[in-house]
Amino acid sequence: MQITGFDVPYMDVLQSALSIKFNSDQASLMQFTNHGHATDVPDGETLASTLFPFTLKKADLLSIQYQFLFKENDPNRYHFYDLTGTLYGKTADGQDFTDRMYLSYRPYLSNKDLKEIIKEAGQ
Repeated sequence: MQITGFDVPYMDVLQSALSIKFNSDQASLMQFTNHGHATDVPDGETLASTLFPFTLKKADLLSIQYQFLFKENDPNRYHFYDLTGTLYGKTADGQDFTDRMYLSYRPYLSNKDLKEIIKEAGQ
């Protein structure tokens, strides 16, 4: 089986906050870091051309981990996110397939954050 791509909605907005890591039985594969690029993508290449496609053997497991990590001054950190990531691939007999992965984020609002929001709403 071959994994040919992965897509997450709003990646242009979330690229500085969303990390996605792919692991298989074979090895730890590359990861999207908090800048939307794989940690070891050479200059001039894209993530898709460096990471995808990769092949999984029949008994291999694939795990996909994600993390939202917003900077303190990022206004997107106050939003709730329920996203569906799409994994694209081809079976051993050449048939295309997709699989879905759900990514969820619930903001943590400190007392300071709440006071800031209330202050801004009152203006």
